[in-house]
Amino acid sequence: ADPGRMSGQVLLVEDNDDVAQSTAAILQAAGLVVTHQWSADAALAALQGGMLPDIVLSDIEMPGKLSGMDLAFRLRELWPRLPVVLITGYAKQLEDAVSGGLRVLPKPTPPQDLLRELRRAMGDAPRPAAGEAALAQPPR
Repeated sequence: ADPGRMSGQVLLVEDNDDVAQSTAAILQAAGLVVTHQWSADAALAALQGGMLPDIVLSDIEMPGKLSGMDLAFRLRELWPRLPVVLITGYAKQLEDAVSGGLRVLPKPTPPQDLLRELRRAMGDAPRPAAGEAALAQPPR
């Protein structure tokens, strides 16, 4: 097996079509399965609808009510085991995300740095005990 290969499902949240396609290509080439949502609002709805990715990779600045940072904080409350990595081209957002204790990468990020951060985030996530659902649905 190629040590550089990864496995798992990534929920990619990105409103720019070109960026989404190029990012998805990098992730897929590394062996990851990619599901794409155009906004943080749509991503949250998909997760609440039962989608269970291994990690969420989200832009910060997007149309809709929620920013990527809002999404990350919401996911931390609802699914504390779900790793989230944010990406942004804005220095201020980078600072805000870091000070909020979030994982964040500058945009553009070289593919190897992106994959390294995803691998680290997925590796740091507490693994559920055998038989336990990876992400228990939050209480209604």
